[in-house]
Amino acid sequence: MNIFILEDDFLFQEKIRKAIIAYLENSQLPCKKLVVSSNPADILENITQITRNQIYFLNILGKRRKYSGIEVAKKIREIDPVGRIVFISTQKNTHEVIYNHKLAILDCIDKKQGMTTLKKKIAANLDYMLENYEHTGDYFVFQTVNDTIKLPFSEILYFETSITPRHVLLYTKKKKIEFKARLKEIEKMDSRLVVCHKSFVLNTQSILHIDKKKRIAYFNNNKSCPVSRGKLTGLLEILA
Repeated sequence: MNIFILEDDFLFQEKIRKAIIAYLENSQLPCKKLVVSSNPADILENITQITRNQIYFLNILGKRRKYSGIEVAKKIREIDPVGRIVFISTQKNTHEVIYNHKLAILDCIDKKQGMTTLKKKIAANLDYMLENYEHTGDYFVFQTVNDTIKLPFSEILYFETSITPRHVLLYTKKKKIEFKARLKEIEKMDSRLVVCHKSFVLNTQSILHIDKKKRIAYFNNNKSCPVSRGKLTGLLEILA
């Protein structure tokens, strides 16, 4: 579970952080990463997974930053289409604004309701995350709005850019799957997934050997993918 807080008011930011920590200390919700900032770039740079086990608490109005919470949420959706978003706002027409932008949020919390209500709202949203927590184990899990790809990581050989725009081909030991995604998204999901060519990302765990002269990575079942000259040295170092 990764939790992100974007809040410009540092006193209020600290209240949200403490409310979340208090919840975590008294629950079984695992938290790998808690990112707290008033800078949208800090939030966006720390998104390294695409998963439903991820929640963003975003202040809609930012007095000290360039982008509003709505704009940050749009950028988050470009990186993570399935994470849960919770807006924190003092605006009366927040729900209408959110609906118009079609951001698929989990909740909207009114700042004016006071700390007691705020803590209850935060706890309710984290309860939801706990109830819907997905235990992936050593699986590759990729979720879009319409599809879920879940396979044992050991089955994955490599990914290739599809001729269909914004789609990739996933090659496993037994089959080939095409789904909507970008290689940049795939690469971020696990350190074992490495870019070996502008159109390929491979699973370093599945490589049998690399032909240095031909610059080809070989897998089981006579399957292979190219390795670019610029990626060869780095890939060999990873496998060493």
